[in-house]
Amino acid sequence: MTYQQPPSAAEVNSWGHSLDALARLLVTAGLEDVQMLVEFALPMCSLRADVVLAGRDPKTGDPAYVVVELKQWSRARLIPGSDELCEVIGLPRRATLHPIAQVTRYCEYLRNYALVLEGHGERVTGVAYLHNAESEGVAELLSTPGADSRLFTRPPRTTSSCFCAKPSSSTTATRSATNCSQVASLRTRR
Repeated sequence: MTYQQPPSAAEVNSWGHSLDALARLLVTAGLEDVQMLVEFALPMCSLRADVVLAGRDPKTGDPAYVVVELKQWSRARLIPGSDELCEVIGLPRRATLHPIAQVTRYCEYLRNYALVLEGHGERVTGVAYLHNAESEGVAELLSTPGADSRLFTRPPRTTSSCFCAKPSSSTTATRSATNCSQVASLRTRR
């Protein structure tokens, strides 16, 4: 269900392609035990993150969350004069938020409203995965600040460095996912 309504056939088809590509990437990176929270509803608003990966930081063992923005774009370019707006080549011309700007806002929102992250904002990070694009097709997007280490294309430049939430076991990944899902215990910060 999306926004209390059944998803359209096109949306289900889109999820199938994108989630399959992400799942294959996770397996390739040795992260098959990471929990995937799909269409994760951000608290107190209608926004939804495509996927939140929940696991454990391999260095500290602390819970770790990676917000993933999935795009099926194959080519896109920046809107002149902006690092945050782009247009997808081949679609009707309109400005769209850069996927890194979008996922950054989702992460900031979670840091501000998720009790599980209170005092631990470093536990959430975000990436964008353009699984139909090659680097050349989105070169302008890759040139924006922060995109070089957080925007991934087909084939990914690296597989393991893009997702830091490698769980030490499926039990700890499930616990982290449960913590993240307890966003029902989210509150507004003043």
